[in-house]
Amino acid sequence: MVTLYLSGNHIIALVGAVNGKKLTAQKLYTHRFEEPMMSNRKIINVEAYQKALEEFFKQNNLPTRNINLILTSSMFITKMVELPVMQPKELMGYIPREFNDVENRKEPIYGCSVINTVFKQEGQNEKGRKYQHILAAMIEREALDDVYDMMRALKLKVSSITMDQANIIRLMGRLPQVVNNTCIVQIMQGNSMTNILYIDGKYTYSTNSRLFSEIDTPGYGVEIARSVSNIIQFMKAQQIDAQIKNVYVAGISPDTFTYVDEGIYQINDQIQTDWISGEGIIDWRIEGQELTDCISMIAGLQTESGKTTIKKQYMKHSPRGKAMLAAIKNWSLVVGVALIMIIIMIVLGVQYFSNSARIDVANAYLTNPTVAQEKAEYEQLLSSNELTTQQITYVQGVKKAIQSYPLCNSQVLEDFEACVDGLAKVSVTSFDSASGTMTTAMTAEDVQDINQLVTRLIEDDMFTNIEYTGYTYNENAWTVNVVFTLSASVGRE
Repeated sequence: MVTLYLSGNHIIALVGAVNGKKLTAQKLYTHRFEEPMMSNRKIINVEAYQKALEEFFKQNNLPTRNINLILTSSMFITKMVELPVMQPKELMGYIPREFNDVENRKEPIYGCSVINTVFKQEGQNEKGRKYQHILAAMIEREALDDVYDMMRALKLKVSSITMDQANIIRLMGRLPQVVNNTCIVQIMQGNSMTNILYIDGKYTYSTNSRLFSEIDTPGYGVEIARSVSNIIQFMKAQQIDAQIKNVYVAGISPDTFTYVDEGIYQINDQIQTDWISGEGIIDWRIEGQELTDCISMIAGLQTESGKTTIKKQYMKHSPRGKAMLAAIKNWSLVVGVALIMIIIMIVLGVQYFSNSARIDVANAYLTNPTVAQEKAEYEQLLSSNELTTQQITYVQGVKKAIQSYPLCNSQVLEDFEACVDGLAKVSVTSFDSASGTMTTAMTAEDVQDINQLVTRLIEDDMFTNIEYTGYTYNENAWTVNVVFTLSASVGRE
């Protein structure tokens, strides 16, 4: 497997392997550009970038398949959000709303990565519900088009596209240092710093910020240490009753580590500062490079799949992606049809030879005079009964059609009220017996109750289709118009 990191300043490739929960780093290669190659979240000169990437793969004899692509964070706009657990399709309906405040969005592609799931008690008398920490991302389609054009031109097979921040948060949560520990992980990449807070080993909060002091100076170390104080203040504001025990750092020099250690000691002398260690999880075999300087690359060995990933959403919504999917489906269809035809030919051949003898016996039977006379009598009786048969069939069809129409009787309404279960106030405004549609208005103080109710009703066998539109907010309550199509025979069983 190859983790390929593309940014405006350099190209980095890590060759490694994943064996169960263990990540192995085998080789690391880097190419640095003489001048920045990205601006405004896009590649400036695609042709020059592609040439550099081609030479990079040739010189280092890198594998061209099973590539996990990591795009620089400057190409994305990301937000960490907390949402109730929901299905991928419903989740992708929420993600674009998180970026409504972003101006000049040009054909955006949205995706997200689920970091973890937490359970929250919403009230003393409530059972609580599950929430997910989700890293939502937006990238312009044109930027991804440029990247995919390069990949196709160089015949590089991309298995997944992941986000640096999500990879790091998931990997850090697996480290023995972090598991069941209340700690802060700090990862520096030049003047960029990522802080991640884990409470009892569970991801809770993270920040990304830019450091303004010169690297490897006392001021640089003070800025890093000061961010620990900011996270402690966040915990107090959120009334998180926990004490930070450790701060684990990566991406800094030993001298800077000393500045950071001293700064954190002055903030709280009970907090221990240490380097990030991959013991038990990461097998680092690269000489001349420290693991703590390459956290994002080893984290990139964690691939992602699913309907909410950037790659899947790009393939779904981009015209080029749709064309690729269509081509794959067409070829799959051709191969499938060919295999089916071959199987059919074999089956027909066997049946032809096995049925030849039966046909000869049948022909001898049909030419027998006695059989011919009985056949004539049968055809006469069949003709006389034809009209009666047609009438019976017609009557049965009418009866069956009538019985298939749904009824909106008291039993149906009782079942419907059982599904509602107090989540919302429902008013039935009309029922069309011809089409089996029931029009309602649902009202609730919390719009999530309406969404939860609609999801529950969708899963009920009583309805074949549910359509809802027109959210309105009036007198401290949300109202939405919902049209249900009853299943055939509902109310008649």
